[in-house]
Amino acid sequence: METKTIKAYLDADGCVTQMPSKKKKKLCVLSYLADRIPEDREYTEREFNEVLNGLHTFGDAATLRREMYDYFLIDRKQNGSLYAVKKDRLSAEALIEKYC
Repeated sequence: METKTIKAYLDADGCVTQMPSKKKKKLCVLSYLADRIPEDREYTEREFNEVLNGLHTFGDAATLRREMYDYFLIDRKQNGSLYAVKKDRLSAEALIEKYC
């Protein structure tokens, strides 16, 4: 469901080209991004932004990072120095059920 739902927001390489305004689609995009970031390590803010910049084309890694954190798709140290994708994050469907 997730990729079909956001197909219009992806380019030929699978990069996100814009953030949907509708919440359900936005949650699908955020989940899609989280699924493409390796879970097996922590990232500095700069490294995490670089990873996100490789996954989208509209140049707003900070907003993506914040929204992924707000929906519990990623963790960060309290001081914001390290980020990691949550292994126990909700699926796109579960996010929609919880927040919509």
